[in-house]
Amino acid sequence: VLMDQQQVPSSGSSPVTMKKKVNAIRAKPIKDATEEDVRTLLVALRDDDADVRWSAADLLWAIANSRPDLMNEQVVEGALVFLRDDNYGVRWRAVDLLSAIARNRPDDLGRKVVEGALVLLRHDSVVVRRRVTDLLSAIAQNRPDDLGRKVVERALVLLRDDDLNVRWRA
Repeated sequence: VLMDQQQVPSSGSSPVTMKKKVNAIRAKPIKDATEEDVRTLLVALRDDDADVRWSAADLLWAIANSRPDLMNEQVVEGALVFLRDDNYGVRWRAVDLLSAIARNRPDDLGRKVVEGALVLLRHDSVVVRRRVTDLLSAIAQNRPDDLGRKVVERALVLLRDDDLNVRWRA
């Protein structure tokens, strides 16, 4: 299996596969997650194996809901990139992760999620625009503040999208 052949240096002296590292993080309670776990999961988001990427995004989503204090700009940037992933499940989890960050972090990090998502409204891929629409909808529903209003105002352009599914989601 390709995933088992990819070696990632561990914090110790022997190499450990990324799959094993992600599974080790999954085995412990989410409330015990650390900054090192988040860094490891960010590396796992770049793995060639979609299952590893999905697991990393899933764990980051769980951490964003349980320990939003561990979320940072690198997580937002990684999740925004994975809205374009070839794997549907990875894209889906990226939306969930970004929604959790925007919901749980009413600070500049939540704003960074919205700004990054708004840029993707003009993406060439209809699949990316659909997922961004889902993300912005979740943010607008959960953020009755200025940020939520900004999302609604900027997302009105989606009502004129070429794709029926994007318009419907908007």
